[in-house]
Amino acid sequence: MSKYYIIITHDGTEVIDATSEAENRMNAMDCAERRYKKECEHKNIRQRKLVKNPLYRLACLCGII
Repeated sequence: MSKYYIIITHDGTEVIDATSEAENRMNAMDCAERRYKKECEHKNIRQRKLVKNPLYRLACLCGII
């Protein structure tokens, strides 16, 4: 039994991939997606901490930043 992977591209086209390297590419794409989500979460957390900082707020109010 062969494994088939259906890959949906950014423009909505569906590509059926049945090659032996398809699983490796899918794992690489999943890893890249997880890394991107982790970086975004880290960036959002850092930004929230910065906005909560009262000195940062004061600097914004005074027009320094």
